[in-house]
Amino acid sequence: MTRISAGTKCDPFLNRAQQTLALRAAPVRSIWALLNMLKQLERLMELGIEAAPVEGMTRHVVFARGGYAALVERTGDGFGRVGASGLMTSTGLAMLVWRDQRAYFVTRNGEQAATDEQVAALRSFSSDLERTLRAC
Repeated sequence: MTRISAGTKCDPFLNRAQQTLALRAAPVRSIWALLNMLKQLERLMELGIEAAPVEGMTRHVVFARGGYAALVERTGDGFGRVGASGLMTSTGLAMLVWRDQRAYFVTRNGEQAATDEQVAALRSFSSDLERTLRAC
């Protein structure tokens, strides 16, 4: 199991069929909302972003790519608000923080300097996720 945050574990990333089954349990108001959600999942998979349901978490889904992750709200219409993205670490989800014009990934238990490449990758992931979930 991959550790996402303190006290919360997620299953390894799922294939398309497993994602569909995992997310189908989310209550949706209409068949159109479900179809829209499946269209969004397909587009996210094309971008290399995968859903990772977290045990005991029914109101949110974790989306991840390349070691970066974000929580996304599940609503009756599919997906709702997208939370802040961060770097998955062994101690939890590390958020990007700027201090004295330097970037750091920070968790409750510590911090690590962020490279320019990591900052660019995180911004790309966040942008792709937000754009895809808002486009449909």
